[in-house]
Amino acid sequence: MLRIAVGLAYRQLTHRGAKLIGALSGVSVAIVLMFTQLGFQGALYDSAVSAPRALDADIFIASHEFQTMAFPWPWLPLHLLYETQGVAGVASAAPFYATTVQLTSPTDGRNLTTWLFAFSPDSPVFLQSEINDQLDLIRLPETAIIDRMARNEIGLIAGRVQQTGRIDLVLPSAAR
Repeated sequence: MLRIAVGLAYRQLTHRGAKLIGALSGVSVAIVLMFTQLGFQGALYDSAVSAPRALDADIFIASHEFQTMAFPWPWLPLHLLYETQGVAGVASAAPFYATTVQLTSPTDGRNLTTWLFAFSPDSPVFLQSEINDQLDLIRLPETAIIDRMARNEIGLIAGRVQQTGRIDLVLPSAAR
């Protein structure tokens, strides 16, 4: 019985070979598109959570106006942050600032948007040893650490900083 069923199925598939190839091509394209979409979704999610995952924190306290890291954070009074140190179970509290900045691309002069994170070197907030090993450098005025691996253009900017010793940042104003 199985032999007859297999033979019948084979004949139905091969009866019109062009239709079989067309159907298999259509299904293959749909599968490739689904895996591509899943890849884009995974990359978007990974890039969105990479910064918060890099922080050495269990709880974040933000202003009641806070919406997302993509928008400039509303300021939280520091006294509220330091009051949290009096709460049982809180080991430490440290200010952390995040915003986007515009850098000028050294290759074509267009503006590149990237993240700028600010924190006290006395209260490190990152888990990465590559950042924590350079905390003495950011104690110097007008100094920043640039992640060469963030984007190709940022790596070029980091190389330019090594050559010239400086780069100009366009920082947002703290005034509202």
